[in-house]
This record gives sequence, structure tokens and C-alpha cells, in this order.
Amino acid sequence: MADSDGRHCASGQSGATWFLADTATPTPVTRECTVPTNAHLAFPIVNHLGTRQACDQFMAAALGTAVLDGTMKEAERLGAVDIKIAGAPGNPVTSETPLSTQACGLWIQLPPLSQGTHTLKIMGRAVAKSVDVTYTLHVQ
Repeated sequence: MADSDGRHCASGQSGATWFLADTATPTPVTRECTVPTNAHLAFPIVNHLGTRQACDQFMAAALGTAVLDGTMKEAERLGAVDIKIAGAPGNPVTSETPLSTQACGLWIQLPPLSQGTHTLKIMGRAVAKSVDVTYTLHVQ
């Protein structure tokens, strides 16, 4: 989330799904990433960690869009779901302490993109959070 330009886009990525982060700041962020051709993409438009009540309030105000190469993509509204986050050194959410909480948000999952360069624009807001991030995705 704190990646200002995409240089950490591949950090911790493995498996069939490639996760793209939202932002830790309300100011616009532009990132450039190289993504494998067989990777499915998953990313939040806006998301929240907290109590079930906080998630309900967050989702009541959650709005946003994602546009891939000029085409609007439909987001899935995910209400409060129990999750466990593993603690790890350098983890900006939990530090080294594991965390049990609820997660909610507007999420999108996409099939693998065709080889080449794609532009993904993500904009969202809810309660006190706003997201404005543009990805240039190089699929190879």
C-alpha cells in the first residue's frame, strides 16, 4: 500500500493470483508493474479492517470504480468476513503480531490479461478513506 511507484509490485507474489494494492494515502498514486501472462488479478477498490459494526458503516458509504483499458469493471461488495492475518516482520498492518479481525470492501477479480501493456485506474471512497491509483501493467 505504501509503494509509491510500483517497484514492490512483485514482492510476496506467488501462485495463480496476483494481488494489486490500494493506497495508504488519499493523494493520487501511479504505479508501474510487470505481471505474468497467466496471473489472475485481484484488488480492492476500497477495503477496511475492523469490527463488524465498523464494516457495516464502511460498506454503507463505499463507492468506487475500476477502469481497465477504458472498460468499466464490476466490483463485488464484500461485507464483514472473519479473517486472520499472519504477523511478519515489516508487515504494515500487524507488524510481527498475528491479528484476528473482520474485513470488508469493494473487490474485483479479473482473468489473466493479454500480453502487452494495460492501464488500470482505481478510484474509491468510504468513510474516511479514499483511493486514487493508476497502474500501468506490463503483461509478459
